[in-house]
Amino acid sequence: MTLKIFESIEARDNKVYLDGKEVSAKIGKHSIYLDELKIKVMWSHNGKVEPIRDFELGKNWNELKIGVFNNESDGLWDKETIYSLLSEYSMFDKLSKLNMSPHVGDFVYIKNATSNMPFFATHCDPIGLYGFEFENANVLKTGAFSTDKMRRFLTENRIECSDHAFADLTNNDNVINGYCVDLRRTIWDMILFNKIDEKYSLPYYRQDKHELIEKIKFYSQFPHKKRAKNYQTYLLGNEYQDGSRDTAYRMDQMGIAHDLTGNTVLDLGCNLGAMCVESYRRGARLVSGIDYEQDYIDCARDLARYNGNQINFLRMDLTKESTIDWVNAYYPNGVDIVFALSLFKHIKSKLFDLLQNIKFGRCIVESNNSPDGEQSDHAKQIISYFNHYGFKYDFFGMTDDRSPRCLWVVKK
Repeated sequence: MTLKIFESIEARDNKVYLDGKEVSAKIGKHSIYLDELKIKVMWSHNGKVEPIRDFELGKNWNELKIGVFNNESDGLWDKETIYSLLSEYSMFDKLSKLNMSPHVGDFVYIKNATSNMPFFATHCDPIGLYGFEFENANVLKTGAFSTDKMRRFLTENRIECSDHAFADLTNNDNVINGYCVDLRRTIWDMILFNKIDEKYSLPYYRQDKHELIEKIKFYSQFPHKKRAKNYQTYLLGNEYQDGSRDTAYRMDQMGIAHDLTGNTVLDLGCNLGAMCVESYRRGARLVSGIDYEQDYIDCARDLARYNGNQINFLRMDLTKESTIDWVNAYYPNGVDIVFALSLFKHIKSKLFDLLQNIKFGRCIVESNNSPDGEQSDHAKQIISYFNHYGFKYDFFGMTDDRSPRCLWVVKK
C-alpha cells in the first residue's frame, strides 16, 4: 500500500480547503468526501475518530473541552481508530468487486486538520487525518447494492452488525446510485471485520528526524533566515536540540513549575513553539502558539506532530482585534499562563491592547535587550505601559542566554 501526503485540510463555513485551495466536498458526520479528488478522509481529533459536528452532544465532550481526548495514547493514533479505517477500506474493496461500492485506491494522510472542532474557535490538529482514494459514486454506472445482498455479504464474511448500524448503513445518505459509500456510524457501533486480511495495512507517516532538524535550523531563525541557527532550543522526541535561546533555562528563570497539569497555556509570538512543547511535556493542555510568520508555524506543527503533541499553532497577527476575539472564544474561562516574550520591540502598545482585552491568570513578559536591567530605556518603556494599563507586575529577574533581558510577572 502506498501513502499520498497532503499538508493541510480546513473545514470552514461549510467549505473545505485542501493545501489552501477550495475543493468541492461533502461534509459528513465522521468523514469528508472530496468529490473532484476522489478522496474520503476519516475525521478525527488527536488521532481518534470523533465527529466533525455535534461533538458537544457526544460522550467525549468533557474530555474534548479540556484537551485530554485520547490523551492516553500521548498523541499517537488510537488502535481502534486505525482498525476501523482498515476495516472500512478492506470492506469497500471487497464490496467493490461485487459492484456494491466504488473502488478504493491508495491511502491518504493529511498532516494538519483545521476547523472549529472541538473548541468553537479555530483549532489546527497537527496529528492530522487518514483516509483513502474512493471513486465518486455519482459519476459511475448504476451499482448493484441491495439490502438483501448486503445482509448476505455480512453473513458470508462473519461480520457482526447491530440493527441500528445496519439501518444507518442502508439509508439514502449512505447508498448513492446503487453503491454503498459509508460504513462508519460511530467508533463504538460500526461494522467491523473480525479479522482483517494481512494485505491491508496502513503505511504510517513519520517525518525524517534529520530532515526536520535541518528544516527547523533554516526556517526558524530570528530574524527570519538571518542567523546561523534556529532561535530556540527544542525537544525532539526525547532529546533537546540546540538553539540560540535555551527554552528550559528560560522557563526555570520565569518560575514555571515542572508540573503544569491542569494549566492552559498561550504563547504570543511563539516562533518554533518550543515554549508550548515544553509546557505540554510538563502536563499543560489546551496549549496554543501564535505567530505571524508562516514558516515558524509550519515548523512548530511539524515538531508537535513528531512529538505526538496536540498543540494548536496558528498564524495570526497579534495587532488585530480578530486575534483578541479568537483568544476569548478559544479560552472562554481565560488562560492560566500567557507568554509574551521579547515582543514589545516589535508590536509596541498593541501587546498591551491584547493583554488588556483577554482573561489570564498570569502573563510572563520578557523585554528585549536591556543591559542595565529595569534602568534600561527599553525596560522603562515597558514599565510605563504596565502602569498606563493598570497591570500589577513584579520584576522576576533576568535571562541572559542571548542578551540580558528583564522578566516580569503580570496580573490584572
